[in-house]
Amino acid sequence: MNLNADEEKRLSDDMHSLYDRLLPTQDSQQNRQLVVEKLQRILSEAWPGKSIQVAVFGSSGNMLFTSRSDGMLINHLGGHPMLTGLSGRLRDDG
Repeated sequence: MNLNADEEKRLSDDMHSLYDRLLPTQDSQQNRQLVVEKLQRILSEAWPGKSIQVAVFGSSGNMLFTSRSDGMLINHLGGHPMLTGLSGRLRDDG
């Protein structure tokens, strides 16, 4: 399928518009970082002395997320199965 010049320009403009709408905002990026930091703090306080690391992965990790994407986090708990009570701690800490 070949596009004429007007169709090609309209398609290009539409693609640029979509790209601009999907780009994460500065607020969105800051909020994601705040969530990571808060989860890191909550887990570190819940299990002091344990090697706990919160990391992002997927589209959040490779910076291909949008402002409406879900956040994908993984908790490295230093080889300790300490997930019992985690939901309660997260709920209590907001």
